[in-house]
Amino acid sequence: MKINKEEIGHLYDIVISIESLNFIIKDNRDNKISNINSIELPNQFQEISLDICNKMNDVLSSSNTNSVYYYENDLGFRYMSFGMYDLDTLVATITMGPYLNYKDVNDIIDVIIPKNIYDCIPIINQNKEKALADIVIAVTNSPINKSEFINMKSEEIQKSSKIYTLDNYEKDILEIKKRYAFEREVLHHINNGDEKKALDTMNKFKISSFERFPDMPIRNTKNLAITLNTLARKTIENNNIDEYYLHRISEKFAVKIEYTNSLKQLQQLMIEMIKEYCNLVKKCSNNNYSILVSKAINYIKLNFNQEIGLSKISRDLFVHKTNLAKKFKEEVGKTTAEYINEIRIKESKHILQNTTLSIEDIAYYVGYNDKKYFSKVFKSIEKISPSEYRKCKDI
Repeated sequence: MKINKEEIGHLYDIVISIESLNFIIKDNRDNKISNINSIELPNQFQEISLDICNKMNDVLSSSNTNSVYYYENDLGFRYMSFGMYDLDTLVATITMGPYLNYKDVNDIIDVIIPKNIYDCIPIINQNKEKALADIVIAVTNSPINKSEFINMKSEEIQKSSKIYTLDNYEKDILEIKKRYAFEREVLHHINNGDEKKALDTMNKFKISSFERFPDMPIRNTKNLAITLNTLARKTIENNNIDEYYLHRISEKFAVKIEYTNSLKQLQQLMIEMIKEYCNLVKKCSNNNYSILVSKAINYIKLNFNQEIGLSKISRDLFVHKTNLAKKFKEEVGKTTAEYINEIRIKESKHILQNTTLSIEDIAYYVGYNDKKYFSKVFKSIEKISPSEYRKCKDI
């Protein structure tokens, strides 16, 4: 199985659109392990994932290259592993997880691990697990023809009797990180007018895990809805949207939230809120452009991480590229190539601020096949390099 870094980024992008899973990658060429995390876990649980990746790498080193391996330890954490090969040599191992496949997670929570940890980990049934494996096979064009299951023996890691605990500080940090990661991700997609990604992110997070008042679920959900309404309004202000429209939508949902006293209706209200803010961004961001240019802008925003250019855009929109190039330059004030670069760099800034992905992985993720060219474009737009931008993000 051969996979380059572009394919890893593409695979990760597809997988996390379905479930929040961490990728742990063991590169045997330099014996290093890297992480692409979508789940925030305390250090002791990250170490478990690293140990499992190392173990799976050992298994894959001597295994049939046409197998995908499933692995479950005595904590109930489950992982999926597959190898990257150069001919018959194992170059690297990708391990995806952790996740659970228990039908009733209450059978295991708070026995040896606090409930806070299990709240962070997705529950994936066997059908979805098989679907994720099929995605790996399809994306990597792998000839995988069977799967293997490994059950960790307790004596191998001598952790079966260990009671994992979190102090109040760690619990608070875990909840805060989860809350702010959720808010940043949803708001980023709202600001781009990407309704599907915003709603997908919303569905991945458990509202119950943000409880400030454990015995008042409706009040908790109202608080989340109020916060989302306020932050969404502030976030899209930078899109040059008339304050009248912003105020009208914000005020409308503020009233609806206050007078809604059903959990189901509040959750539906947040979905409506996301849709309306996204539609406002799409409508008002492009309202000064012709239909053709608006379509081209929307196309670029949805496909910026693919190999696109003037020829492909004009072909997919069924227009002559000379006509599109002329109208785009006249109305937007820049070429399609310049606009694509701006969208890609905007997305890369969000990733730099909110993940620990390497610069090279980010370059591939936003559509560049060359790390050096990505850095050059980034610096020409932002006046500093990607690594310098990441260092000063918290200042």
